[in-house]
Amino acid sequence: MDRALAIKLMEALQAAESNLENLSALSTKVADEFRRRRLRRQIGDVMSSHLYMTMSIVRQFGDLDPDREDLDARPGDRSGELAIADVLRAAEADLETVASLADCIGDQDERGEFRAHLAKASTLYRQIMDAVAQGRLPELDRRKA
Repeated sequence: MDRALAIKLMEALQAAESNLENLSALSTKVADEFRRRRLRRQIGDVMSSHLYMTMSIVRQFGDLDPDREDLDARPGDRSGELAIADVLRAAEADLETVASLADCIGDQDERGEFRAHLAKASTLYRQIMDAVAQGRLPELDRRKA
């Protein structure tokens, strides 16, 4: 992948990170322990996929490492202001951005790995949205009072 694409991918992945953090914070509100643990495990899997994609870029372009000291501070946690549906819509939009950029990766194997991780994240978001829509996780859809 070339540097310009790596920069765009890194920006999109970093934008998606805050949604994952918000989703993680909201997941702690699930009352049913089994569902909460399952959801948190799935969120961890998606975070792992994001880390894989990030590190794939950092290995090629070390100066794009988001954990470098000279980067701007990240925005604060907004999970108290958001409902789960808002977070999921934003997360899906972030995934679409990353997916469109991933299609530009020249190396077929690398592009395939990115697409597999994106599919995993998309599946998680769909499962959570379906659970909320079916009322299995209603506590996640309420705004914090």
